[in-house]
Amino acid sequence: MGEENLYRPGTRKGGKIWNFIGLGSLLLLMASLFFLGGLAARNPGLIPALLSGKLRLWPKPAPTPEKVVLDPNDPKSYLRLLNVNPNSLPESQWKIERALYAGVVALGSASTPTYDVETKLETELFAPLSAASTRADLQAARLVAEKLRIAGQKTLDEEKRAERRLIQELNAAGLAEILAQKITALVVAKTQTGIELATGNASRISDHTIQLVDFLEQNQADWHRDSKQLIFNSAVNSSRCNELMNQLKQDIENLNQTVRQTP
Repeated sequence: MGEENLYRPGTRKGGKIWNFIGLGSLLLLMASLFFLGGLAARNPGLIPALLSGKLRLWPKPAPTPEKVVLDPNDPKSYLRLLNVNPNSLPESQWKIERALYAGVVALGSASTPTYDVETKLETELFAPLSAASTRADLQAARLVAEKLRIAGQKTLDEEKRAERRLIQELNAAGLAEILAQKITALVVAKTQTGIELATGNASRISDHTIQLVDFLEQNQADWHRDSKQLIFNSAVNSSRCNELMNQLKQDIENLNQTVRQTP
């Protein structure tokens, strides 16, 4: 094979090849810069993040499993599972954490039936009751009060159902039933306040509304409305009506106070 067929630097043919390679490299570099420039234009924080090391082009390795020390003689130790990244837990503890998390969510939403009715009381009960003048008006108020009572009971039922489910899930995750019951009691204690407030207000408002409606129905011949005020012929009935209405006003204030204090 003759030397003229070799493409070496310094020869005319070899120079063409190296020029082609150099041109290709230059074009590739320009394309890369153009691509990075486009990314930087659309994401102004990209370059600083890359330079600072806060942004990685490749995902971080999976977190090292983190095992929480659980003591069967200390049910509170199991609640620590709710304060760590569940993806870092071994499978046995992850199952317990999932059961706990689901239980907290279920217990936290148990007061929803009562809350849904309470948020409509201003328009569906209090305002119509303050203007009621017929038996039909009073019956409508009674129905709303009964609806509130039913919602309160449904909240209590939801709470008990969530408790039983949490015990079952913890038991299925490998915990003894006695331990599962103790842990569940701790979780319930953390959510009990909201449920007690919801059902307590519901019960009082429902009871006092029905008492007022019963009284007005039984003594309908003794009162009438004048400029939206209840006027009684009997001073005794007037006093009793004021007492019942003041109870209901206090219930409303307690409900409003609860709403203001609830995060």
